[in-house]
Amino acid sequence: RNPAVNENCATAYDDDCDGDTNDLASTSCVTRYLDADSDDYGVTADSECRCTALGDYDTTASGDCNDSSADTYPGAAPEDSLSACMKDADSDDFGDDSPPSGVTAGSDCNDSVSTISPGEPERCSTAFDDDCDTLTNELNATGCSTFYADRDGDDYGNPLDSRCYCEASGVYNETDDEDCDDSSNTTFPGAAEFESPG
Repeated sequence: RNPAVNENCATAYDDDCDGDTNDLASTSCVTRYLDADSDDYGVTADSECRCTALGDYDTTASGDCNDSSADTYPGAAPEDSLSACMKDADSDDFGDDSPPSGVTAGSDCNDSVSTISPGEPERCSTAFDDDCDTLTNELNATGCSTFYADRDGDDYGNPLDSRCYCEASGVYNETDDEDCDDSSNTTFPGAAEFESPG
């Protein structure tokens, strides 16, 4: 032991007689990165090599693109990427599609609500875009109802032409399927019967 030697992590005593057994750049030290937000990923450009973790330099994993957000780190949004540094504030495994500068964009159109993401079904019970496809309450959404086409405008639907919507849409606006001729607005259940002359 003497001031001329380098501190060695393999020993339990103070090798260089400076009163510290955890010096920077000790022999056999381990590089740890600054992790101020405690998400287990540190800032690549800010590290210390010591025998044991000290303060916020406590993780051996680097790559954190926003060390002020515990929701932002590599692999935070595994449904989008297992390695990209993304923000997932609602913990639904999809990354924010409009993150802060320096953070990789994901596919979650609302990162504050866990039931809104590309992994969710569209639901008729909500007024927003559940599945992040830019459409709201589209064809075949969960909870939809069958509407039959009424192309002739006689208020009766074609049993052979239907779609499942949250609400009536375009010609698909009838819930009955009793029209036997949807090309004629005078042909429907209860219409007057006409006899040919002669």
